[in-house]
Amino acid sequence: MRRLFIILLLLLNFLVSAQTPTLTITTAIAMFLGSAPSLKEIIAFQLPETLEERGAELLTLRREGSLFAEEQAELDEFTQIGLLITQIKAQARLKLAAQK
Repeated sequence: MRRLFIILLLLLNFLVSAQTPTLTITTAIAMFLGSAPSLKEIIAFQLPETLEERGAELLTLRREGSLFAEEQAELDEFTQIGLLITQIKAQARLKLAAQK
């Protein structure tokens, strides 16, 4: 499990530009995983409210049919990382249950 987090952290750090001043979903996940969270912290993880709002905004734009290509790429990133987070949380729950 620890090896998975290290690999994910390296992957996310590769995807993140050091010059990006705003918080993106990728940087939020990289910062979280870089803090070496416990299984309970992984399970409880939530994106910062600003990113939750941005995701909702992108979904609204998609429903309205007014997404620009850059916004579609951002929405794709939200979707892919969201699926990855779901899988990581599921694995953390399984591992935590096995410890009991």
